[in-house]
Amino acid sequence: MEKVIARSLLLWGLVALLPPAAHAAEPPTAAAKAAAKKAYEQGTAFYKRGEWDPAIEQFELCYKSLPQPVFLFNIAQSHNKAGRPEKALEYYRRYLNDAPTAPNHGEVTEIVAELEKQIAPKPQITALETYPVEVASEPAPKGFVAKPERAPISKKTWFIIAGVAGGAVVLGTAIGLGVYFGTRGPTVTVFNPVSP
Repeated sequence: MEKVIARSLLLWGLVALLPPAAHAAEPPTAAAKAAAKKAYEQGTAFYKRGEWDPAIEQFELCYKSLPQPVFLFNIAQSHNKAGRPEKALEYYRRYLNDAPTAPNHGEVTEIVAELEKQIAPKPQITALETYPVEVASEPAPKGFVAKPERAPISKKTWFIIAGVAGGAVVLGTAIGLGVYFGTRGPTVTVFNPVSP
């Protein structure tokens, strides 16, 4: 940030050294120079504190009082720092147009190129339509018998299977108990004594 301010001050000094014919058709009045200098000092103070909008206002006053390209550069820098790349790009382009031989022309051209990339509309990916692809099938080898695909078992079928399995368990239990108790001999208890 200090480099930017130093460059701005350097450019301000260069503007002051230019002959009046280079400034405009009419040389600026002393009042215009004083107003521009005061606005420039205030704008620079705002810029150093990171107060971009007040800095822009002051640099715009500078440009109105004394229309020099350096103020366009300062406005562009402030917009860029404020996160407004479109406005920054506008002022950088005006600066390059008004000051084609500026010492920082190459650097500003790089900034412009970077901002143009940043602002450029990004290609939007739309949903791709898909179409079914027919796969050419090869004939099955000789002797190969394809198994038919089985459909998933329905709920109704599961209930039937569960009922049959449950019935089989109950029937098996009944038969087992019948066989067990039917083949057993008499039981000896206190109430049923063994007879000799």
